[in-house]
Amino acid sequence: MDLYDLKEREMVVSRNNLNQGRPVRAWATASVLAEVLLRGTQQGEAHPYLFRMLDKALTCLENGAPPSLLLLAFLVKFLEHAGYGLRLEETVDGRLFLRGWMSYSTPPREEFSFSKSILV
Repeated sequence: MDLYDLKEREMVVSRNNLNQGRPVRAWATASVLAEVLLRGTQQGEAHPYLFRMLDKALTCLENGAPPSLLLLAFLVKFLEHAGYGLRLEETVDGRLFLRGWMSYSTPPREEFSFSKSILV
């Protein structure tokens, strides 16, 4: 078990519901998101993009976003940042389907968003 030293902390946003474990699915999803970042990043390396993404996801959970959809959106963005993106293709009638994974030599660095449309 690795222990990490916290060098700096600043309370920016209070998330009362998540801090109290309510609702439990949102709290559990927040725990999984934090674990993904803990296990998916190297100690001592700064990852401002990923932590801004986590902050945005926690805010969405606090505001009632569906936990399962938010978890999926977060994992897709996390994998894109790591250099693996979904290969989606559109059918004639406008529906999207998953064709496979793409590997980027340089991960895309566009700004992320968890839009309301993906969470509905």
